[in-house]
Amino acid sequence: MGKETFLARQPIVDAEHRLFAYELLFRQSMASVSAQITNQLQAGVEVIGNTLCLGPGWLLHGRLAFINLDEATLMSDFVCLLPPRHVVYEILETVPVTPVLIARIQELRQLGYRFALDDFVCLDEYRPLLPMVDFVKLDVLEQPPEKTVEIIAHIRLNFTGQFIAEKVETREMFDLCRNSGIQYFQGYYFARPENLANKSIQPGQLAVLELMNKVRVCEDLGEIEEPLRRNAALTLRLLRYANSAATGLQQQVHTVRQALTQVGLQTLYRWLALLLI
Repeated sequence: MGKETFLARQPIVDAEHRLFAYELLFRQSMASVSAQITNQLQAGVEVIGNTLCLGPGWLLHGRLAFINLDEATLMSDFVCLLPPRHVVYEILETVPVTPVLIARIQELRQLGYRFALDDFVCLDEYRPLLPMVDFVKLDVLEQPPEKTVEIIAHIRLNFTGQFIAEKVETREMFDLCRNSGIQYFQGYYFARPENLANKSIQPGQLAVLELMNKVRVCEDLGEIEEPLRRNAALTLRLLRYANSAATGLQQQVHTVRQALTQVGLQTLYRWLALLLI
């Protein structure tokens, strides 16, 4: 049975209007012009899952994906499903800065993941995060230009990364941001979010649950390989995922056994759990 998978992507460009990255946004349908989010965890997991379903290669064309994360998603195992080289995780401004959060960011950074602070405002509680993030995003529509300049000057001593201006809607605002030392830009002046959809084959919840139970007690990959082979939907999605995670390797993954070896049992279990959401 087919299911429509939805996402929106909005370009992030450099000072010469060259494409640098995409922000990937949650959407309920092709008709959605904005996200109606009632559960931020579900929205974050949906974006990660739909990115995998659509395929990072097709979706990103070799560029980075910026994805919003709330506290619960950041603490979950789902964040490890996307290969680090493809993604920058945006820490939402609603996420409280705690020792647990700092430890989690440090853990993920050791795995190669990069981070951005979203809608940054100059509050002392965020100062410990500045040395650990690669990007700071500034909402230039919600604050006067002089406030943006003040924030940039204030945090430069603690931050060696790059700035992204969000919600740039006019040429005048673009010029002001560029002259303030901001390196990257996002907003309606460049492009509105583009809604994307794809139909995916659903593997069936019962089949996924049965496979998860096998993975939990697995001692031999053959015990998992055979039921996977019998489920065409799971096989197709696993091969797509394994190849997205293996981008850049000399050899592409073509068989279920290769995919299981490439992904590993722990990541396979996380990936299966994501299919149930």
